[in-house]
Amino acid sequence: MKNTTVILRSAGERTEQAALALLKELTTEIIAVKTAPFSLAVKECFEKGIMDGKEWTLVIDADVLISRSAVIELTELALTLPPDTFCVQGLVFDKLFSVFRPAGNHLFRTSLLNKAVDKVAHNPEILRPESYVIDKMTDSGYRFIQTDITVGVHDYEQSYPDIARKAFLHGKKHCYLTDILTTFWKARQNDLDMSFAMEFFQYGAEYAKTVRVDYADLSEAAAMHSRYDIEKPPFDIKEAFGYADRVISVEMKNLYSDSARQDKIFPRYLWNSIQKGKKRDDGLSFTDAQCLETAKTVAVFGLGKSGRMTLDFLDRYFEGKTLVIIDDNEHGYHNGIQIVDSIIFVNDFQNKVDMVVCGRYQKISPELTKHLKIPLLRLNNIC
Repeated sequence: MKNTTVILRSAGERTEQAALALLKELTTEIIAVKTAPFSLAVKECFEKGIMDGKEWTLVIDADVLISRSAVIELTELALTLPPDTFCVQGLVFDKLFSVFRPAGNHLFRTSLLNKAVDKVAHNPEILRPESYVIDKMTDSGYRFIQTDITVGVHDYEQSYPDIARKAFLHGKKHCYLTDILTTFWKARQNDLDMSFAMEFFQYGAEYAKTVRVDYADLSEAAAMHSRYDIEKPPFDIKEAFGYADRVISVEMKNLYSDSARQDKIFPRYLWNSIQKGKKRDDGLSFTDAQCLETAKTVAVFGLGKSGRMTLDFLDRYFEGKTLVIIDDNEHGYHNGIQIVDSIIFVNDFQNKVDMVVCGRYQKISPELTKHLKIPLLRLNNIC
């Protein structure tokens, strides 16, 4: 982490000190940003990164409990990326949405932050100030890379007032998810986090006034609710160590057996993707594009019930081709497509397939790396 500035951005979260303790396992030099409203906090993070002068600037929100190994993996990936890469983002497992999604973590190339500072907007109608800057930078020709590296868990162990504020804002930002989220929360009313989330989400969706992404504005709106003063005891920092890895391990297994909600909220084919300009960048050279077009039989690494691409994706990219799925977590068939692990593929299927396709930055198994004798094609916008 010697070439990375680490910033903890906070707004009084119950997990603030725990988040700080976890980051201190990476480096003792943590910069704190507590500015409001959020657009000013975004700008200050950029300015702090520029002043510190390291190659990368990592911004972690205080409602994220990180996985140390995953954050290191994210920073190591960044070192391999093209110089026009502005930002790299990992996933978190989000408690309120109960899916893997991008939130609370951004790794910025510091040399490009001078350009980004000027794009920060302080418009209260912009509910995603950081995403707004990233979109403006990609429109200018710089890359934003979304990876499937799950860097931590998000919105676990938060105070009830914070959950009220967050859910209220989600109701303003994500009203299109009302049905799927409220159905999920209704089935989990014994968890007060979910009970508060459902109530304040609906309240936010119905709230007619403009609300800034600001602690004070959201507190004023959320305080209108009669149950706002319920609170939890302080979070024990010792519980934070290993917390994210335990949750991620369990939830990844759950994803293998039930992926429908995930793919409705943040589809798995977006888990590894590149945004640059207004067009999708598949990263294909002319030779690769020809190779994919003429291939009749294609093996796709990392699909299946446990994988990260949907059948909609397969229809879009591989229509008319014979498919085999390589997935080391399961075997059998998925919607009529045969699933085999890497060893079986190398031994029994390799000579029947024209090419293997996977994501641009996806890790493939050592067996496949060592014994693959056919073309391996990496696409930017698949995982």
